Parts: sequence; structure tokens; C-alpha cells
Amino acid sequence: MVAATGVLVAAIYYIMNIRNNQKNQQLTLEARQTQIFLQLLNYLKIEGKAWTQFMLTYEWTDFEDYMKKYGPVNNPDAWEEQFKHVMTFEGLGILVSKKMIDVSLVYEAYGDWVLRYWEKYYPIMIESRKTYGPEYLEWTEYLVNEFKQYRLVKYGSNPSNIHPELAT
Repeated sequence: MVAATGVLVAAIYYIMNIRNNQKNQQLTLEARQTQIFLQLLNYLKIEGKAWTQFMLTYEWTDFEDYMKKYGPVNNPDAWEEQFKHVMTFEGLGILVSKKMIDVSLVYEAYGDWVLRYWEKYYPIMIESRKTYGPEYLEWTEYLVNEFKQYRLVKYGSNPSNIHPELAT
């Protein structure tokens, strides 16, 4: 009887210990997600001006015009600024694809930025793939597709559902 009680107490202790470890792991994951989210927001704060400049002032008629105005040979500073955005979006796409960061977290911080950038840059990306290969910006494209899917699930197909208070 004493041996059975000892085994029972040990089993209960083991189960409680496992549950406690699971709670701690969940709290650690949530803390890490929060830290990542804050880092994403900090990047937006730092790079927001360059992104806004790209979106509002960069204009081109076709791929050749784009490369003349903003390519690495004629305008290395502009190219470098764009490269920062592209590499950030590529990195986020990889992290989302490997399930290392939740798409909802990235969407809430970057959704509009990435989708608008992609919309503007898409024709250049298509032409760039002829030069740099079919995988050029594949993770940004993956991220865009994940964002579109997430937005569809979250808000449905009616765009006014995103901000119903703004619907007319």
C-alpha cells in the first residue's frame, strides 16, 4: 500500500511538472512573439521614410526606365534602400513559411506595406526574374499570397469589412 501511494504521488508530481513546463513554454513563446512584433514595429519606424519615398516619389514607365533611374549602376543609394525592404520582406516570407513567426503577427505590422509595395513593384519583379532567375523575390511573393489568404479569412471578400466604420 505504501509503495502504491509513493508511485501515485510520483505520477501526480510528474503530471504537474509536465503541465507547469507546458505553461512556461507557452509564456516563453508569447514573450518571444511580442518581442518580434516590437522589433517589426521598430523597423517600420526606422525605415518608414525610405519606404514612403519609394511609394510616393519613385516613378517609371517600364523596366529599362526603372533601372536607369533606380538601378545599382545609376543610383546605388536608391538601389540600397530598396534592397533593405526587399530583404526584410524576403526574410519575413521565409520565417512565415517555416512557421517560425505567425502570419497574423506579420500582417498586422506589415500587411499594407508589403501589399502596396508588391503591387507597385510587381512589373519590375517579373522583368527582374528574367535576369536574376525565377526565384527572385519568391519569399516576398509567398508572403503576399499568405497575407491575401489571411485577409480573406479574417475579413471575407468584402473590402469594407476591414474597416466597417469607414464604409459609406
